Amino acid sequence: ILPLTADVHRIRIAGSSAHNIGKQMGAWTIEWQGVDGNWPTGATSILQGIQARAHASTQVEYNQLGIFSGKEKADIGIAVVGEKPYAEGWGDTEYPILSEEDVRAIQNLQAQCEKVVVVIVSGRPLFIKNEVDSFDALVMAWLPGSEGAGVADVLFGDTSFTGKLPLPWPDHTEQLPITTDGHTADGTSVLFPRSFGLKK
Repeated sequence: ILPLTADVHRIRIAGSSAHNIGKQMGAWTIEWQGVDGNWPTGATSILQGIQARAHASTQVEYNQLGIFSGKEKADIGIAVVGEKPYAEGWGDTEYPILSEEDVRAIQNLQAQCEKVVVVIVSGRPLFIKNEVDSFDALVMAWLPGSEGAGVADVLFGDTSFTGKLPLPWPDHTEQLPITTDGHTADGTSVLFPRSFGLKK
């Protein structure tokens, strides 16, 4: 599926983080707790990066909730999902997961696209066990900062994926704490092991 090529005729984009520069930047940026929205001006959202990079023959459609009027399926759906910015205790939660809105946006794209790439924008791993098997591709963007075009660069193959997990990605909260070599508190297997990912 990745990288996206010139023969992709239509891309549909959805998700709460697709056009939200504040979410890309996270906390300790514009403000202590970050900003949820498109500020500062002059930055580039991931949506804008994809729109600028897409091939001239590719139609790019966007709806945050993944609701599109056309009945014909798009070649590719890109769901850009994740958490609102937070710092210190404000982000504490026992079970960090995708919001219901983002899960619904993914499902809407899956119903209207041949294949769906899920891009997660977050400062920590989220519990995605219940959803991940339905993804055709998964990209963990972490907090890419103010230039969403950098995410477009790897989606379209201008730059290679090179990131690998520095720590194991948990499957469920009862596994915590997890040692760096993947031993969990309850003896079960992690979702992704340390060093999982792609490199040149």
